[in-house]
Amino acid sequence: MDINGVKEYGKLMDKMQVAYTNLVATMEWELFRRGAYSGFLDDIYMRKVSAILDRQSPLPTHVLAEKAHISPKCIHRTLKKLEEKGLIERSKQEGNKKTQYISLTESAKKDMKTHSENSQEIMQSIFNGALSENERMQMLTATETLLNIFEKCCAFADTDNKPVQPAHVHFSYDLTQHVLSSKTSPFANRKNKKTP
Repeated sequence: MDINGVKEYGKLMDKMQVAYTNLVATMEWELFRRGAYSGFLDDIYMRKVSAILDRQSPLPTHVLAEKAHISPKCIHRTLKKLEEKGLIERSKQEGNKKTQYISLTESAKKDMKTHSENSQEIMQSIFNGALSENERMQMLTATETLLNIFEKCCAFADTDNKPVQPAHVHFSYDLTQHVLSSKTSPFANRKNKKTP
């Protein structure tokens, strides 16, 4: 049984994941070709930590781990890699000699800015003329809706910032039902189809 297009939606999401992976690979190759590929892109944790520090720093190590939703062991390993590449610096603040504060180096800030500018330029060249203004606005609205749903449904911590183990089966079904019943979903107006 295909309730509200769940199977169709699942297939579409699988295709989107492959397309997005290919898009990221294309962008990374173009960044490399332009000389704008930086060390903070080496793994997902380095990307997350660098992006957080680019928006807000200095941050204590434990706060950075919470914001990135990664374990203390993983944050230390990630920070070590970033430090070896010269992308972060550690400091202590007066009055609190125990807590280490992490911030991006000036070199890393320049790399992040160059990466961001080049990424935007590449994305503009990819989408230039591919979408009408109306289609672009629909895509942005749908993407924002999905992001809001994922942020609400995919919380990695409860209100006390303690890790929560998601119930994958129920969560996945509930999320899919929510997306499919949403007014902005392309599947919202489809009738239930029964399949053998």
